[in-house]
Amino acid sequence: MLKKVGKVALCLSLVSTLLVSLLLSKDEVQADGSATAPQYKYTLLKDNIGSAMKLYYNNGTFYYKSQLNGGYNVAHQSTDMQTWTKIIGSDTFGSSKSFSLANLSFIGDRTYATGYNMSTDFFDYTTTSFLGYMNDTSNTSSSWTPSAFPIDSLLLGPVVTDGSNFVMGAGNSNVIYRQASSTGNIEEKAWTKSTFSGVRIINAVYDQVNSRFILGDLRKNIYYSTNGGSTWNSIQVSSTDTDFSDLAQAGGTTYISGGDGVWKLVGTTVTRILPSGSNYRALAVDEDNNVYALRSNGTVLMSSDAGTTWTSIATPDSDITSTSFGAMQYGNGKLLVGGNAGLYQLLGNFSITKQPENTPVDVGAAATFSVIAGGSGLTYQWQVDTTGTGNGFTDVSGATSSSLTINPVLQNMNGYLYRVIITGASGQQLISNTAVLSLHLLKVSYQPGDHGTISAQSEDVEVGAKPVAVPTVTPDSGYRFIGWSNDGGVTKLSSEELKALIITAETTYTAYYNQIVKGDLDGSGSVSSADAQLIVKYLKGLITLDPDQLVAADFNNDGIVDELDVKAILAYIIGRS
Repeated sequence: MLKKVGKVALCLSLVSTLLVSLLLSKDEVQADGSATAPQYKYTLLKDNIGSAMKLYYNNGTFYYKSQLNGGYNVAHQSTDMQTWTKIIGSDTFGSSKSFSLANLSFIGDRTYATGYNMSTDFFDYTTTSFLGYMNDTSNTSSSWTPSAFPIDSLLLGPVVTDGSNFVMGAGNSNVIYRQASSTGNIEEKAWTKSTFSGVRIINAVYDQVNSRFILGDLRKNIYYSTNGGSTWNSIQVSSTDTDFSDLAQAGGTTYISGGDGVWKLVGTTVTRILPSGSNYRALAVDEDNNVYALRSNGTVLMSSDAGTTWTSIATPDSDITSTSFGAMQYGNGKLLVGGNAGLYQLLGNFSITKQPENTPVDVGAAATFSVIAGGSGLTYQWQVDTTGTGNGFTDVSGATSSSLTINPVLQNMNGYLYRVIITGASGQQLISNTAVLSLHLLKVSYQPGDHGTISAQSEDVEVGAKPVAVPTVTPDSGYRFIGWSNDGGVTKLSSEELKALIITAETTYTAYYNQIVKGDLDGSGSVSSADAQLIVKYLKGLITLDPDQLVAADFNNDGIVDELDVKAILAYIIGRS
C-alpha cells in the first residue's frame, strides 16, 4: 500500500476497521469523488518539465515522459526525486532527425526506448520506426544504442517479455511484433508481424500468474496471448471508443483505465469497476496489490479489494498550478503524479520536518538520534540494522520516543544503521531516513626517518583502539631500526609495542635508526661485554641473530662470526687492541 516518504504500508488492520466509513462504492465515487477527507497532499517535485504523459519505476529509479511545447516528447530520470536528468530528447538518436519517444520499457539490465525518427517535422509520420536501448539505467542519453528493427513507418510502442519472447506493440494501425530470444535481450534478427483492425497499441503488461501477454490499443480493445505471442485473442472492453490510457497488473488481474471508466480483466471476463462520467488517465499498483486510479482533474482513488470499493485519497489544493493530470506511478513506497504544470509526490497529512542525522562518537560515549515530525497523536518505533546493509532492520526494544540514545557506544557498533517508524493517529506510517552510527577515527601517521623506508604512511584508528597496520621498516645499508618515537626520539617503541598502544589522539610516529657499529650487537651505541655474551649464546645455539647483528658480530672483519670475535671484543673493552 502507499507508504509515506518511506517503505511501510498502511496497516491492513486500519483498512478493515475503517472499511465501512472510508471505502466508497463505485456509484458514490461517481457522485462526489471525495466523500472522505483526502489523506494525501500534492507536493511539487519539479516544474517546467513538460506536460505529463507517462511515469515509470524500475530498480530504484523513477522515469518521467512528458511533452514539451511543439509536440516533442522527452524523458527524465531521478533516483532521489529531487534531481531530474534528461535522458531522451528529440536529438537523442542523431541531430539530422527528430526522435519522438512513445514508450520506455525495462527488461533485464536494459532500458528500451521506442518511437520513431522524423526526417522533417513532428507531423511527418512517413518515417522510420526506431528502437534503442541503454545497458545501465544510470547512464545519460549519450549511452543509447540503436537496436535492430526493420524499416517501417509505424510508431513503435511498449516492449514486454516472458523471458524467452519479446512482444512489441505498434501503430498507427494495430500491429504486434514478436521475436523469440535465446539471450534474454532483443537480438539482431527478424521480427514476426501480426496486424489487427483498429488503432495503435499503447500499453502492454505481462501477466505472470496466468503466463500471458496483455496489450491494449488506444480505443477499446485488449489483446492477449498465452503461447509466447505466436497467436492472439482480442476482447472488446467497451462498445464505444473510450480512449484507453493505462494498464496495470496485480496478482493475475489486469486493470484498464480510459476516458469512460476503469475495468478489470480476470481470465477472459471484463468487469467495469469505476463508472462512466470521469476521465481516468493512469493506474498504479503497490506491493500489497492496492490499486490507484488517477482522474484527469487530479483526484486519486484507491481500492484495497480489487476494485470493489474505492476511497478518494488525494485531490489537488488550490495552490497546485496544474489543471490536468495524466501520469501516475508507484515505487519504493512513493506515489508520483504528473500534471500539465509539474510533477508531484503524494505525501501524508503529517510529515517529518527533521530527519535523523549521521552521528560520529567516541567509543564509550553516548550517541543520540532524534526526529521531528509534524502532526498529532504520533507514536514512534526506532529500528537498528547491525549488519550495516540496510536489509536487516529490527525494532529496538523500548525505543518509542522521538529520540534514541545509545549509551555507552561499543567498538563493534561502528557502522550500525538507525531509523524510526512514525505512526499517525489514523494508522498511516512514515519511515525516516537512515542514519549511521560511526566511531570517531584518529589518524596515526608514520614517517620513515632519515635512514630507511616504510611500507605505509598512515592508518585510521578508532578512539581508544590500537594500531593494526604499523608499517614494516627497511633500514638503509649500514643502519639498524631501533624504534618508533612521537617525541623526538626520547621514547622509542618497537613495532610490537606500538601495536599494543591505546590511541587517544592523532599523532605521528617517526622511525629511528642507529648506524651499525662493529661489536654493538644490542644496539646500545657502544661495545660492551653484553655484546660478547650475545655472540657466545649465538655460537652455543641458544639465540639467533638478525642480519644487522651478524654484521656487528664480525668484529675482526674476517667474514666469520666465531670465538675470535668474542676475544677481540673483550680485548677491545680492556684496551688491548
